[in-house]
Formats: sequence, C-alpha cells, structure tokens
Amino acid sequence: MAAYPSSVPAGAVVACTAAAVLAYARWRRQRREQRQRRVLVVGSINVDLYQRTDAGAVRFGGKPVDVRPLKGMTLPASSFVAHPKMASQPGVASRYVPGEEEAFLLTMDGPFEQKTGGKGANAAAAAAQTFACELYGNLGSASAAENGALTRDLANFGGVGTRHVRTLEGLPTGTAYIL
Repeated sequence: MAAYPSSVPAGAVVACTAAAVLAYARWRRQRREQRQRRVLVVGSINVDLYQRTDAGAVRFGGKPVDVRPLKGMTLPASSFVAHPKMASQPGVASRYVPGEEEAFLLTMDGPFEQKTGGKGANAAAAAAQTFACELYGNLGSASAAENGALTRDLANFGGVGTRHVRTLEGLPTGTAYIL
C-alpha cells in the first residue's frame, strides 16, 4: 500500500482523483456533443480578386480608369460599366461592347490576390470556428484551377466540410473584384 504524507488524508487523494476523472469525463462528453452538433450552410462560394489601386485607378489594356467615384459600391458588371462616371472614361468607352460587360471586366490588368469569398463560404468559415460545419454550394467547372484553392481554403480555415459542394458543367465560379 502506498504511503501518503501525514498532512493529506488518504480519502482526500482518492476524492480529488475521482473529481478529476469526473471533470474529464464531463469535458469529453461536452466535446463529443459539440462535434455532433453540425451547422449546415447553403450559400455562395466566389473567387474574390483583390487589387490595390494606384491612386484610385485600375487599368484596362494599360489605360487608367478612375474608380474613385464607385468606392464602396457593390455593383454587377453591367452597372459598373454603365455608370455615367465610368462609361465616359477613355479606358472604358473605347473597349466596352454593350452586352459584353463581364468579358470586359475580365480584361482588367492585374495583379490580383485571390481569396475565398461569397456569403455562404464566409458564413461557413465563421460557423466552423465553433461547431462542425458543412457547406452546400456550387462551383463552375470552367474555373477548375481556382476551385481547388477555394475548397482547400475552406478545409484549412476552420475545417469546413465541402463534400456537398457540386460542380456545374460549363459555367464559371462566381467572381468578385474588390478594388
């Protein structure tokens, strides 16, 4: 039989050990319950392309276009090029063909920093900080190279599950330019 210091009764050591075992068991049960709780997010996944502007201007084919009048706005491609303060600029007016707004924006000069975006992806990444999370969303097959980076980012940042993310044939993944 083990000898205990005379100042600590033998029963107290056993009680502390039992309390520690119970606390550990309670902690493990809570962790298991947390893992069993799952957050399911249905939403968008986008490729966000960030560019720092040089004095508030981006370039299309080397020609500067002042984007300061649109600072802070979220606009679809058609509204961006049709905006009166954009459409009148030489870098836009000489290159833009009505009905080809998205194709025009794709000619914006880089460099860009690619990040994972979209309201669904952002919500899933936030939820995964607390609970297991699975994202339901769509990517486009025309953006296969970017899609791999998007799903890796989600898995690495918080462990977002992406097994329910589907790829739609013949379409690009949504893209947002953040200037």
